[in-house]
Amino acid sequence: MALTTSSNYTLVTDFILTGFSSRPDLQETFFLLFLSVYLITLLGNLLIIFAICHNDSLKTPMYYFLCNLSIIDLCLSCDIAPKMLLNFLSEQKKISYVGCFVQLFFFCILGSTECILFAVMAYDRFVAICNPLNYFLVMQKKTCIGLVCGAYTAGVLHSLIETSCTLQLSFCASNVLHHFACDFPPLLSISCTDTTINEFVLLIFSSFITIPSIVVIIMSYVSIIVSIMSIKSVTGRQKAFSTCASHITAVSLYYGTTLYVYLSPKSQSTVENRSVATLFYTVVIPMLNPIIYSLRNKDIDKAVKIMFQKLHRAFDQVSQKNRQVDLIGMPVGPSKNNYICHDLFHNLYEVLDGVEFSEPELEVLQQGLKFAPEKNIDKFEIFIDVEKYIRKLNIKKYFAGKSTMNEGINEDLIYQHSGLKNNSTFNPKKGMNHQIEAFRTMVQEDVRELKVSQHASNNKIWEGIKLLEANKQIVIRPADKGGGLVILKKEMYYSEMERLLGDTSTYQLLYGNPTMKLKDLLSEWIEEGVARKILNQKEAAYLIIHAPKVPVMYILPKVHKDREHPPGRPIISGIESLFSRLGEYLDSFFKPLVPLSPSYLKDSKDLII
Repeated sequence: MALTTSSNYTLVTDFILTGFSSRPDLQETFFLLFLSVYLITLLGNLLIIFAICHNDSLKTPMYYFLCNLSIIDLCLSCDIAPKMLLNFLSEQKKISYVGCFVQLFFFCILGSTECILFAVMAYDRFVAICNPLNYFLVMQKKTCIGLVCGAYTAGVLHSLIETSCTLQLSFCASNVLHHFACDFPPLLSISCTDTTINEFVLLIFSSFITIPSIVVIIMSYVSIIVSIMSIKSVTGRQKAFSTCASHITAVSLYYGTTLYVYLSPKSQSTVENRSVATLFYTVVIPMLNPIIYSLRNKDIDKAVKIMFQKLHRAFDQVSQKNRQVDLIGMPVGPSKNNYICHDLFHNLYEVLDGVEFSEPELEVLQQGLKFAPEKNIDKFEIFIDVEKYIRKLNIKKYFAGKSTMNEGINEDLIYQHSGLKNNSTFNPKKGMNHQIEAFRTMVQEDVRELKVSQHASNNKIWEGIKLLEANKQIVIRPADKGGGLVILKKEMYYSEMERLLGDTSTYQLLYGNPTMKLKDLLSEWIEEGVARKILNQKEAAYLIIHAPKVPVMYILPKVHKDREHPPGRPIISGIESLFSRLGEYLDSFFKPLVPLSPSYLKDSKDLII
């Protein structure tokens, strides 16, 4: 029996959930429909969670919050959907008294946390768009963790209060809940005790959760819209809006249904409407969120594709250990003359024909050639480098606005090359700029958390690197654009080099090394400069390289132009060549002229401060 009699009240041992349709002929249809929704919800949210957790490019505050949103949606769906699906096929649509309140407890936690998390995500977008230069200083790792923990804590406290108050009610009139799950409004409606206090508590605490969250969301997006409208570029505005469109869509759907269920007067909403609204934000929205965020997010799409490709690669390696594989697991056999693949951060382009790699070489190639196989991390050296960079930032800030460049160029302001000038030991006092100090703290925390790479102790990696270096069949060069790496068959590399050098309008064939003749000519120029007091002895000694190197030419493959046969971009490396110091010396006279341009931006330090 559902009801047992005691001295005062009839005790309820279970509740009957009527669902949102009493027609028996529709139960199987609803079961299949919502089973599909449930499975899509599980798959979509799990994909986002795994994609974010296993992709370094998504280790940012925005995706950290999105990962937590997917976890909440996954748990919320698992809290509601299984019992609802079971009741579609059951004649007795019951849930135990304890089971009902356990479901209610977690339902309240997850719903409240999601409300707050949406506000946190809105604030994250506000900082990213309205204050981009300080984004990573504001949204530090500990800040993000604190915000998420705060959301969960508020959700737990809210659920404890609401559930505890509801447990004080007595249910003697009926145990039939006109709903598909245990929720506060239907439980209050069948209680035989006065529910005025409970309704007041529900209204107040639901308002404490939803209204501040809505205020934060509205204020954030008003600021975002104002900031976006100030962007002159149409493309820039569209890009900024696109980063917020997914979140705005999800927030509108969630808050619209939540406010209708918990804050609308009873006279304006029917039981059926409340059930449908609750169904929407507990079952349908957890399914829609992964779709909403993935459809408009290329990073998520790429991460999911790469995850599947890595799984495909893993299965290939189990079945065929000696098969040639590329970075993301697609075959590159002798029948394919050219193949190009890319990862989010680790681009690896292969233009090969029948080249076979050993297993250690493949192990290195699969890492993308974008890692440092260090056996030890010298954190002390890293801290020294950090302090040097912080000193440069502080000096830049200290002298900001004090330059007299706009008053004209004079000899005291002329930049001296590092080979000629005396190094300064000046260091401004620490703490002069809170943004720089926050940046220092953030970097120092990251350095302390550095760990030895998982590849560091792998002897196969070191063996593969040595084998690649000694491989006479290939040439490895950076791509001309995109930050990738290109592996070319050596014959193709030499053929492209010969094609470039065959252009007689650009290159002239020499039948000897002219370096020594040019060195004598340079020495004459320098001696004349000293005689005419244009150069001093220190400058003259610096400009003459006694053992100059011959400049080296190499090419960067332009895979962005032709993937089949990438043309080469010729590069001349003149490091320590005969005229390298002379070029640097002349450059020192031109450098003071550059800051006079009103559009001058020296480097990233200007962006930070």
